[in-house]
Amino acid sequence: YVALHHAMLWELLETEFKAGPTLKRLCPTRWASRHDAVRSLRFRFKDVMKALTKICLLSNKKEECAEAEGLNHSMENFEFVLQTVIQGKLLETVNVVSQSLQKQNVDILQASEYLAGVSQSLAVLRGEFQSLKESAQDLAQSWGISPTFLQKRARRTKRHFDELCEDERLLDPEEHFKVSVFYQTVDIAITQVTRRFSGMQEVSDNDMYQSASALAEQYSDDLSADFPDQVLALRQALKFAIREIKNGSIYDLANTLIIKHNSILSSVPDVATAIKLFLTIPVTVASAERSFSKLKLIKTYLRSSMSQERLSGLAILNIKMHLGGIDDRESNFYS
Repeated sequence: YVALHHAMLWELLETEFKAGPTLKRLCPTRWASRHDAVRSLRFRFKDVMKALTKICLLSNKKEECAEAEGLNHSMENFEFVLQTVIQGKLLETVNVVSQSLQKQNVDILQASEYLAGVSQSLAVLRGEFQSLKESAQDLAQSWGISPTFLQKRARRTKRHFDELCEDERLLDPEEHFKVSVFYQTVDIAITQVTRRFSGMQEVSDNDMYQSASALAEQYSDDLSADFPDQVLALRQALKFAIREIKNGSIYDLANTLIIKHNSILSSVPDVATAIKLFLTIPVTVASAERSFSKLKLIKTYLRSSMSQERLSGLAILNIKMHLGGIDDRESNFYS
């Protein structure tokens, strides 16, 4: 795919063919780049094939021409077109949730709900092979590619006496692609997504106690050893109130406990602390890294003239400005 970014191919796509999504380079460390790369290739498939054909006819360089011919031969295949359509639909479904998980106001509960929605969408996608095939047929016919699966020579294997007829290999190339490629691709995606939120379902008292104990051990400076007992006591005391907001967010739970049941929450202070920790833990660290790196930029810029101690002192003065009346002194000085 990197070869598609050849200078001549890029120039042809930008100058001689109609405007559209530009081809994106695949970045292995960014999930969103996979969606952008496949999407741009799907919507500009015909232009890419035109550019490759023109390179094969006009290029004077043997390596360049051979590379273009190889790509052209690989892409003039209905299975390649269908796989592009399938991957585009699958990545589009996941990309929406991937972008939502990077927002600052998303908590872990909402993240688990998003993942559950993705799992359901992928399960629906598993039964849409025929519609995806029809979309791939339209795309293939736009370049004159025959919308048929290539018949591959089947390997003969000796049948043993205990084998059934159902154990035979699929001879129909379309069924073979559907079972071996499409179903496996979607099933792997569903399995991987399910693993990421399977532990966020309703748990028993024993599981809740063990999880609360592990959390108290992890945050020993903030939570006491009584935290597991407080969680179970609060669950029993507010069972009906918590059940009413089961489909709500953690913010709804916090408002219910802090405002409506403040007297009960005051008797379980560790639960209140845990809720605050839960609300402040970011789902993703992308925005946090951008915000926390500001101090690093200031340090780098002032490293030659300001020491760490002086920088810390100025930061404290800025935070506690209202205590020292620095604003009033500056106003009097300038006046």
